[in-house]
Amino acid sequence: MADEAPQKSGFNLAAFLRQLTTGQLISLGVMVLAGLVLIISVFLYTTQERYVPLFREPMEAKTFMEVKDILDNRKVPYKTERNNKILVPESLSNDLRIELEAQDISAAGPDGYDVLDKTNPLKAGETILAMQKLRAKEANLAKYLKQNPMVRNAFVQITPGKDSPFADESRRAKASVMLVLTDFEKLSNGSIEGMQRYVAGAIESAELEDVVITDQYHRVLSIQAYEDDATGTSQKNIAIRQELENKLVQKVMAVVEPIMGPNKAVANVSLDVDFDKVERVEKKFGGPDAEGEPQAVYDQSKQEAVNRGAGNGLTAGAGDNTAQGAIPETGNAMATQKTSNTRQFLVDETNQTVVQAPFEIKRISVALNLDYKENEVVKEKPNVFMRLVKQDADWIETESVPLTAGELDQISELVKASVGFVENRDKMSIHNFKFQPMIGLKARASMEMSGFTENLRGWVPIIIQFIIFTVLFMTGVRMFKRFVAPILAQAQMEEPALVSALPSSTPKTVAELESEIEQELEAGLPARQMNKGDIIRKRVAEVAQTDPVATASLLRTWLLEDD
Repeated sequence: MADEAPQKSGFNLAAFLRQLTTGQLISLGVMVLAGLVLIISVFLYTTQERYVPLFREPMEAKTFMEVKDILDNRKVPYKTERNNKILVPESLSNDLRIELEAQDISAAGPDGYDVLDKTNPLKAGETILAMQKLRAKEANLAKYLKQNPMVRNAFVQITPGKDSPFADESRRAKASVMLVLTDFEKLSNGSIEGMQRYVAGAIESAELEDVVITDQYHRVLSIQAYEDDATGTSQKNIAIRQELENKLVQKVMAVVEPIMGPNKAVANVSLDVDFDKVERVEKKFGGPDAEGEPQAVYDQSKQEAVNRGAGNGLTAGAGDNTAQGAIPETGNAMATQKTSNTRQFLVDETNQTVVQAPFEIKRISVALNLDYKENEVVKEKPNVFMRLVKQDADWIETESVPLTAGELDQISELVKASVGFVENRDKMSIHNFKFQPMIGLKARASMEMSGFTENLRGWVPIIIQFIIFTVLFMTGVRMFKRFVAPILAQAQMEEPALVSALPSSTPKTVAELESEIEQELEAGLPARQMNKGDIIRKRVAEVAQTDPVATASLLRTWLLEDD
């Protein structure tokens, strides 16, 4: 013991690795490699830069290749997607976007006016210049339509009109628009009508019905235009009536639902609307003056006198003209006087035109069906244990009872006031029926029977994962106990620890142990059953159980004494 050199304190990695077996070295290497991979992965994930789209809209093929060439020349890292989008680092996205826009490079492609800028009017003829104007207008319209976030791309084709002094030879311009919509998106009627009106207004001599809009599946989206004005007016009137009916239904439900609860009432409103525009002309004449007499404007009196008489002397030759047998005139004279008066009066005349506006409601019909009302009854007062154990409040029961006549009258009055009901004109029908459940008893029982299987299917992956995790955990614990625990225990066994672990008394020599064994033999131990070697092994085993470190030191001391 005194001749041994003092062992240096510290951890020697080379000596530690030489003491390991092949299996322990492999296990330790796998654990170290897994730890390094995990650390590197976390480091790369936390330090990697986020990539964002360079442009929100998909780029055209030509623009896509131009942008790729610019990024390659500048050695900017980027990623591409299949819908012609380029992803760049977020820190460089703003600078790249500004630089590309300064070069007139955008996702929407060149502007329509660029087509005209590149056209030389001196070299191009009238026909080519007109076609270039159409191309520029098509590009601008497509760029406008793509401003809608639901539109991924747009294509516009314009057919120019033809002017002619003859009506049968002239035709208006037309336009066809195809919209490539995003997935699961649907444009509203207002958006479609706005696009249609914008395109029609941008094209000379084009009307609303001359613009046709479709989607990428060739479904017509544009508002249908009717050649017959009467048919178009009828369709608009039907749409207006339906809108009015829907608004009245919303008013009725807004009054009834707070009373009955959700899904407890069904309302329907029908309107009889007069869409005719009536024009009436009224003609009025002025009345008499302040004295009650007509106002005279012109008064004229005319008198005429006629005198007829027969004297003794007649006109020469008159007798010869008298018919034979005629009675000659007597000598009596006759006088006639005629008087006529003409009077004109002033009469005021007033023409008044009265136009009766359309959309006159002639009748409102309201049909309202109400479900039974639900009353909640508390059977018993729950205690603390019931509140903690039970998931459903089964101590409260719900009873369905019909509405009383007074309640129906009150609801009817509220509905009439909300829709502007007129007693002599409108009609209302209100009834109280018990609504059938959406799911019947048989269907509900089938769902409950199949619910256990579905729940079990949902728990199967969790159970399998738990079993796999348990197996892997137990395997890891076993490998740890088999390979790692001995390594750690051996690494902690250092000479100062061994020296401090030795007993305070001097270790026994072989002679002392032999004397103790002889004393035990003399004490009456049967020699035939246990010899000296057995006794030594027994004593060593007993000491090893109580103090294994001291036993190892004792055995090493014995070996040194034998040497």
